[in-house]
Amino acid sequence: MPGVVDEVSQQVIRGWYVDDSQSGPRAVLVSINGEVRYCALCQEPRPDVVEGGIATRADVGFIAPMPLQPGDLVRVSALDGGRLLNDGLAVVVAHDVGDGFIDVETGTAHPVLGPLVIPLRPHLDIRAFRPLLGHMGHLSALEVRTADTCYVVHCQLPRSLAEGLERLYRHVLAPAGIAAPSLKAVINHGEAASLVVERIEAQPLGAYREGREPAFRDTMDSLVWLAFIDRHGGGPIVISAVEDVAH
Repeated sequence: MPGVVDEVSQQVIRGWYVDDSQSGPRAVLVSINGEVRYCALCQEPRPDVVEGGIATRADVGFIAPMPLQPGDLVRVSALDGGRLLNDGLAVVVAHDVGDGFIDVETGTAHPVLGPLVIPLRPHLDIRAFRPLLGHMGHLSALEVRTADTCYVVHCQLPRSLAEGLERLYRHVLAPAGIAAPSLKAVINHGEAASLVVERIEAQPLGAYREGREPAFRDTMDSLVWLAFIDRHGGGPIVISAVEDVAH
């Protein structure tokens, strides 16, 4: 754990970074929406990091005061080696919004989020949304809120991949009753497409009744298939092989 971003607000970005191999000054780069905007020296006192046994010196904290807007995507990395703090992105939300959702008008005007949201609006009555971050902080999907419900939308996939995943769901997962989020729609945007899927409320494992292990294993198996399709581009040969297994 070389460092952590403690706070991301509309006024400041705060955290700490430790590198005991360096005796000189340490610094981090702050990128906003993909553009480097600030270089902060790690010289603020952080006795809590020393008390936690992570560092031997207290001057490891950094503060980057800068005005930010809801929806801005913040990435902090070490200046020397480029290592990401917090394994990726953080999303700025308004101070009075506790659930992380961004109103659709604000999102539409955003330089990064707007191109993802605008193509969806003719098809979905979006009232608000929030970015969902995947592995290493990649922006992988949006959770969108309509007047009636919420969906998860995987945006701007290659059209061939989206169509392959749709066939996987229609011909393998759904007929076999494999536990997986249901596919609601495929929205085409030229050479790209977005998948609209059911949003499932997370529950702790203890909330499930006894004997649910087979369903969990089925779900994990379906995710393995999805990863396999993703690696191979969802091409017709792979889809054909999946359909053969189903039959």
